[in-house]
Amino acid sequence: MQRSLIRRFFTENRDSLKKPQMRKEVGAWLYKRDTVERFQLWCRQNGVKAFNNVRITSSAQYARCLRATKDLYPGEAVIVAPHGATLNFLRVVHEMFDKPNNFPVVVNWMNHNHRVPYLLGASHSELALAGWICRVHSLEDSFFSPYVKWLLEDTRGRDGVSQGMSKERSEETSYVDQIFSEMAIDACEDPEVWMENLFRSFAALHLRGFPLEVEAMEPLLDGTDFFKTKAPEIHCPTLIPLMDAVPQLEDGNHNVMVQYYSGPRCRSEELLSICREINVPLEEMDVTQLKNGFFALRAISKLSEGDYLYARGLPKTLRPDEEAHSANMLEATRLMQNEYPGA
Repeated sequence: MQRSLIRRFFTENRDSLKKPQMRKEVGAWLYKRDTVERFQLWCRQNGVKAFNNVRITSSAQYARCLRATKDLYPGEAVIVAPHGATLNFLRVVHEMFDKPNNFPVVVNWMNHNHRVPYLLGASHSELALAGWICRVHSLEDSFFSPYVKWLLEDTRGRDGVSQGMSKERSEETSYVDQIFSEMAIDACEDPEVWMENLFRSFAALHLRGFPLEVEAMEPLLDGTDFFKTKAPEIHCPTLIPLMDAVPQLEDGNHNVMVQYYSGPRCRSEELLSICREINVPLEEMDVTQLKNGFFALRAISKLSEGDYLYARGLPKTLRPDEEAHSANMLEATRLMQNEYPGA
């Protein structure tokens, strides 16, 4: 039953499954006061709320994660975020072509899920999103600017994802770096800064992006040229504010999940029953921000104060036991080869 549901929402043969898997993170979270304050204000203005349920911290394994600040019970919402506050490549399509300062790369939107020929660790859509994040960070000309600034204070990218990608590109490393340098020059950016931000963007996307359900994706297709593409065939990793601080496990050892509540349900009396179900005060939900619904990070087991939160990643083999075995083998190999981050 579970496997059939997974296949229903996430196609098993999509090309986007071919990406480097990073089990450990190297880096730090900088916590610049101005950036954090701007992001907190942005969250309040856009209905992203954690209800004092969690605090951002780090652990021996993760540069950024969340810990519960009080006991939470199965079904309770830990964090809620309106659909309009999420960032993915479909939203970039809407933003990108309304701005004079574009991302300097030609994107074949009809083949958005295909691998980038010179960088197999990313699809065309992921490269476009990462590049757009870099432009937003530089120009601050976007609704998402406070969120992007906050995201890119994370230093995991250069040491983490860049290493994974360099192993993929092997002998093509210099060629890929040359392409990135040319992109940076076209964008009037310092190549070193550009590439560091690009890898940080990839880190956020690969490690913390949630795949969207078809129902959550359909509102984003209006106004784009994806009319020839069927929504169930689109893999759309999405960054959800605050929820992106939750590490994703693909071995079944998770304690929270992301659930989407559609716009029509939020515009009816059903919203009251939803709020009761997830234990959120109705007055905390601004109906004007729920046009396309909202996402809730819900506990699926009892969380005690101090517990770390882990979300469910999508098992690439649809077999959690196989994923756990592969992860353990990978870590053992790194230890033997002295490649363990921090070793």
